[in-house]
Amino acid sequence: CAESDDGIRWTKPDFRAAKYKGTKSNNLIADEQGRPIPNLHVFQDAGPASASGRIKGFYFQRAESFRDFIQNERGLLRAVFLTSHDGVTFRRMSNQPRMLCNAPETTETFATMFWSEAEKAYVCTYRSWNGVHTLTRTTSVDFVRWSRPRGSMGFGSGDPWHIWTSGM
Repeated sequence: CAESDDGIRWTKPDFRAAKYKGTKSNNLIADEQGRPIPNLHVFQDAGPASASGRIKGFYFQRAESFRDFIQNERGLLRAVFLTSHDGVTFRRMSNQPRMLCNAPETTETFATMFWSEAEKAYVCTYRSWNGVHTLTRTTSVDFVRWSRPRGSMGFGSGDPWHIWTSGM
């Protein structure tokens, strides 16, 4: 985590939440066991699921690693959802929504999520793989059931090209 009041000068708070290279003196956020969380995407929940925590986060891991894995998820990534009261220490949500991602590696994902008041739904846009890195979108009205991802971003008549990050 890094913080800034003006977007120019940044500080790294010393959370002492996760041990890294033998010390807890760092700016890492952690799970409830004090382990750093890899590739965590954090957002402030303004939707109806905020009762389970106003600060939520998620990251992707291989779908095969979930106990309730089903065969048609082989080769996909699945989101692990967490919640936090302070934005520093996160705990895994007991009811894990099933949100899938088609990307080659967990480190390949880049995602944003927010509550869309206009759509009355949670919206997640993430980087996926369709021969090139591209963007995919999925939605949920209850944060539990997620829509089938709405394809990859189209390129019209132009050649497809890699999209590495988005400013969604």
